[in-house]
Amino acid sequence: MKFDAEIVVPACQRMETDAQRCLYEHFAPLMMGVCVRYCRSRDEARDLLHDGFVKVFENIRQLKDPSAVQPWMYKIMVNEGVNYLQRHSRVVCCDMSDVMIDECKDVFDTDAFLIEEVLDAMHQLPEIYQIVFNLHEVEEYSFAEIAQLLNVQEGSVRTYLFRARSKIRKILENKKI
Repeated sequence: MKFDAEIVVPACQRMETDAQRCLYEHFAPLMMGVCVRYCRSRDEARDLLHDGFVKVFENIRQLKDPSAVQPWMYKIMVNEGVNYLQRHSRVVCCDMSDVMIDECKDVFDTDAFLIEEVLDAMHQLPEIYQIVFNLHEVEEYSFAEIAQLLNVQEGSVRTYLFRARSKIRKILENKKI
């Protein structure tokens, strides 16, 4: 079955297994890219991908617009990734809103590094820094969205991001030496 959202999504909503397989095969590589940013190993990422697709198939009847399936699934995978990190680690969020950070506008160009090097550096961060960095820099969530998702102050999110960028910069710069 060739992927056509207008055909495949309604068929998935009717729980047709061929359509579910088509949806999975079409989006699994893209969604795996999301999952690896939240996990320390490929095996964990595959488990997360599986859990995410279970959520997709459990909730696909709620999707009103078949053409919106990709961003809808993407959001599910991101939420599953954040939940995974919160369940499998000791992520501790503390109020850091009173720490003065200059809007986290420091930009560090990662173009000189391989994607694997940047991912490796990201995985060396404390989990809360990893979550915030990934949500802001990769997923392009706003500070307010991240604060709401993690149930912390927006200022804390800015501080975590500043520190995450600083640590990634240091890790990557040490690789150049």
